[in-house]
Order: sequence, then C-alpha cells, then structure tokens
Amino acid sequence: MTMVNSVLAQANEYIDQGWSILPVKPSEKRPYMTNWLQYQHTRATKEMADSWFTSLTGAGVGMVTGRISGVVVLDVESYCSIPIDELLRRYPTQMISRTGTGGYHLFYLYPNGVSKIANRVGIFEGADIRADGGFIVLPPTRHPNGKLYEWVKKGPLGVFPKALLDIQSQPKVQGDGWITEALRGVSEGGRNDACARLAGYFFHKGLNADIVEALLTEWNERNDPPLPMREIRTTIKSIERSSAGMGGQFTSLEYEDDTKPTARTPENSTFDLLRMRDYVKGYGGEGATWLVQDWLPDKSITFLVSPPESYKTWILLDLAVSISTGLPFLGQARINKTGPAMIIQQEDSHGGLTERLALIAEQKMGMAANLGNEAWQIPCIPDLPIYIHPSRMLRFDNDKVLKELEEQIKTIKPRVILIDPLYSTTSGVDNYMADLANQMMILKTWRDKYGCSFVLAHHSKKNLDPDSTAREDSWGSQFLNAFLEAGWQVRRNQKLAPNEVVVRRHSKVMGNQAPISLTFDISTSYPMRYQVTARQYETQAAPTPAPAQAYILEAFDGREFSQKDVINVTGKSPSTVSRQIKQLEATGAIEKMPNGKWRRKEE
Repeated sequence: MTMVNSVLAQANEYIDQGWSILPVKPSEKRPYMTNWLQYQHTRATKEMADSWFTSLTGAGVGMVTGRISGVVVLDVESYCSIPIDELLRRYPTQMISRTGTGGYHLFYLYPNGVSKIANRVGIFEGADIRADGGFIVLPPTRHPNGKLYEWVKKGPLGVFPKALLDIQSQPKVQGDGWITEALRGVSEGGRNDACARLAGYFFHKGLNADIVEALLTEWNERNDPPLPMREIRTTIKSIERSSAGMGGQFTSLEYEDDTKPTARTPENSTFDLLRMRDYVKGYGGEGATWLVQDWLPDKSITFLVSPPESYKTWILLDLAVSISTGLPFLGQARINKTGPAMIIQQEDSHGGLTERLALIAEQKMGMAANLGNEAWQIPCIPDLPIYIHPSRMLRFDNDKVLKELEEQIKTIKPRVILIDPLYSTTSGVDNYMADLANQMMILKTWRDKYGCSFVLAHHSKKNLDPDSTAREDSWGSQFLNAFLEAGWQVRRNQKLAPNEVVVRRHSKVMGNQAPISLTFDISTSYPMRYQVTARQYETQAAPTPAPAQAYILEAFDGREFSQKDVINVTGKSPSTVSRQIKQLEATGAIEKMPNGKWRRKEE
C-alpha cells in the first residue's frame, strides 16, 4: 500500500469514528488550509478526504479536537514532568499514539454535560490539553524530523478524567507558580494529582526518593485532609520507577528527548559531580548533529561576524524563515529540524526589519507579493512561528528581563534564537568582557536546558587580514571563541560584485570549511525579488608582482625590512614605496611583524 493510500485509508477510518479530519502540510504540523474554522463545526466527508489526499502531494492527516470529534487529547511531550507510565495509571485510556518526537497523545471521550473545554498549554510541565478549537496530527503522518506518528494502542477511549477537567478549569499560573500554589496544601479531590505532579517535578530536578518522600510528607500535613502515607509512597515509587526507566508498560519504548539533558543537578545545589558511567549514561550517545546541514550545529552557540553592510541581517532573517518552514537556508542548505524561531534585533528600524522579513517569507514560500499603494498588506504575510522582540530592551544584567525571556523560551520552545547585535545586550563598556562571559554562561545553560541554538551577530575587527577566519575575525575573539560551536565570517571583497559576499565557516564538528560566495538579488520595489545564489568561492592565486615589487622581494629575501630600508635600496619616493608595500601585503607576498617591519612570506 502506498503512503497516499495508507493515509487515505486511515482518514476514512477516522471519519467513520466521527472525527473531524483535515489534511496536514508536508514537513509541518498544521492543516493545509489557513482558515479551518468551518471544520470545528462541520466534519469532512469521505469524498472530501479522497479529493484532499489524492491531490495534495505528501499530505498527512490530523484531527480537530473537542466536541466536533467527541475527543479530548492530552498532548504529552517526551520531557513531561510526570512520566507516561504514571499518567496512564492516573488517567487510563486504551487509545494512545506516539508522536514523531517521542511524546504521546492520550485520547479521551468528550464528557457529557460539559458545554466547552478550552485548550490548555502547560497543564503539567510538558503536557497540554487539546480540546475545543484544538488540532493534533494523527498516524501515519510523517513528522518534520522524518519519523512517523504511530499507534501504540487503539482500544476504547477512556472518559476525560474529572481531575484533569478540574485542573484545566483553574486559572493558569505562569511558569513554575503552580508549585507555590500546590505547596500551600490541596483539598480533597486534587491531592493525588498534586502529589504526582510534585513528585515528578522533584525527580526531574534530580532529588532522590528519600528527599522526595520527606518533602511530600511535610507538604501532606497542609492538605485538607492529608493523604494516607501509603498512597504517597505508592506514588513516589511509581514516579521514581518511570523516571529511571524501570518497569511500567511503556519502558520498552525509546524516548526521544531533544530539549533537555538527561543528567540532573539537585535543585538545592550549585555544584554537582557525576561519576564517569553516570555522566556517559546521562549525556552520551547523541553525537554531533546539524540543525542546518554544514552550517548550524544542533543545540549550539554560533557567531555571525561581519562588518556593516554585508547582508548580515538578511542572512539571519533567511535563517529564521528557513527554520520555521523547513525550506533551504540561503536557497541551498538543508534544514534537518524545523520549529519556531525567535528574533531579538536591537539595531535596525522596525520598518526595515518588517519589510525584509516579509519579503523573504513571501519569496521563499512562492507567494505573490500583495502590495497596495506600495505598502505592505499584512494579511498576505504567511503565518509562521517566528517571534520578534519589539521593545529593544534586552539586557543580560537585568534579572527581571532574563526571567521573562527564559519563560518565553520555555513556552515557545524555539529551535533557534537570533540576537543581533551581541553588544546591544550589555549595559556599558566598563566591564564589557565580564558581561559577555556572564552572557555566554547564561546562553549555554539555556542551550542545554531547552535544546535551542543561538546565533549571535557580532562586529568584526578593523584592519582585517583577508585570509582570517570567523574565529579570528571578531573583537575579543580569543576570549569569545571558547564558548562557540561554530562561527560564520561574512565579508565583502573588492574583487567581487557589489551584491556579493564571501562566507567562511568554522565548526568544532568539521573545522574550517571551504569558503562560499553568496550573491543577493534583492528588490523591494515592484516586482519584488529576494533570491540568493551560492557557489564555491575560488581563492585567486596571487598575481605576479610588478618589477619594482619583485625587486623588493629579492632584495630582502629572508630579512626583515622597514619602509626606510626600501627607500634606501630603491631610491623611490616614500609614497611610491608605501604603495608597493601595501600591494605586496594585500597579495600575501609579505607579512607585517610585531616590531612594525615586514618580511617575505615563506612559500
């Protein structure tokens, strides 16, 4: 059976079950149609399904959740604070699918007598409720990472638990505020769920079972009435077993957690040590992977170093659109993982940034520009998961700002975060390097905790060596490069066209890579254009020196010389000698020494 027939057969089966289904865009997790409001009230027919899945190449299948389908879904990420075994013990159901990222969808019957169940993000850490107006992807759809959604069980649906409904209906507490609320004590009906959530949270933070039991025993005294201790101990053992990968009906399945490290640091400790086997068990086995093939390593910190007017912002915005859509970066580099992108741009005007971002999005996605009176018409811009920080007030020495930013990262789960320029996130120059060191450690912590990549735009040094690399190009490079997984150097060259730049790349994965040339064809006036052509950059052989220059090389072969030495030997004017020395230096024939003199380069 072909993939098309398989998807169509499954879609028809879902229609027979009374589900409202929709086609899913290839390499994405959303419906083909932008406006699918009607399918929240009217279910598609088999004739419509046949038309969709035979004409839309590569389409997957998804379901509108809620009353229209009679289904509520608990969407569980692989890093959920409550392990899947414990969730199923507490909220049983026999209809379960596994997502492309190693998480699970738990399906429940929409309860009678309830007028509406709203979607709820973060009902637990790493778990959401998809109900009225929600949407999920169904098997056998292919995830953007290439893995298939698949059924684990297809038995009877459990009724949506009242305990989850009660939690869902409570006012949402931001961030980890639910912990504070829970620790104040819980009334009868919510005690068991609070106990499981707190136990999962404590184990997630690396605390051992004895400490967790002591904490929950103290907490239990605040409950009205307290839980029997045997129930607390049973919950702790169940959560501990699931967290350790021992026992339970799902422990034979492979979990894919690409957002968090598996080794934990105790919450009350600032320093921890792991034995070698525990370290390897917690952090090994991943290997080096690419988010953007041969460009951007996954879960990395990368510098983009360039002088002004070198298409730096165009490159960053192209990256944001590519990550969010899965379309090739700069028209040539494969995207291996898609997801949201976050842009913190604190230099360019909002108008210029908007125009460029919209142009890239429309042109990359093959959409016709919709211009009226030469002004952007917002409805024509595709709805991409790109988030822009508009206030221009990100400072890493402001604890409040940092906390708010981390909450956004935790909520949005961006694949990549772009900060442009790096210096704008510091408050001054007195302790610039110390501030940058603190920034790098914060970014490394977030990188490891949330599995995101950072690309930091940084200004290049003055008086650049034409053959220097991105690692050598940035101001403070020896200090900053210790924190980097990769570096991109973007630079113009006098030999190139005005709209062409050379990009040199270095990564810890592959070392120095062959330079490439990028030619930008951009027009913001009608007809609008945005196109990037990439080719391998051929380093030109040094030209044959002019006779006068050749004479200098022969006269001082193997010896250092100053401008005055050349004047004395050649009898030429200072201006002529100065010009000849500059030309020899530019071609790489000579190099300047620390003492200010020059010397012929050894071949």
